Amino acid sequence: AWQCDQDAYACSGQKCSAQSILFAHRNWAQLGLYERMAALASKRNLKELTIGPVLSWTTEAMLAHAQKLLSIPGAKVLFGAKELSGHSIPKVYGAVEPT
Repeated sequence: AWQCDQDAYACSGQKCSAQSILFAHRNWAQLGLYERMAALASKRNLKELTIGPVLSWTTEAMLAHAQKLLSIPGAKVLFGAKELSGHSIPKVYGAVEPT
């Protein structure tokens, strides 16, 4: 779970090795991988600079993309996919909870 968190959210997910999707065998799900990932992601925040604005996508575009992906049979958003609350990030950037 820690490695997934680092791969996905370090540098606000703006690095060449950022994880953008996860396919997991049901054995990993049964062992609580999703819950551990959600717990780690929920600790990230603007105040501690463990998340930040996405410079290449707007919030609106990222949320629309998440909705499109949900049209794929079996696709799920397990956590996140919401605009960050209480931020002052300009609308030309993205401000979405770790997803």
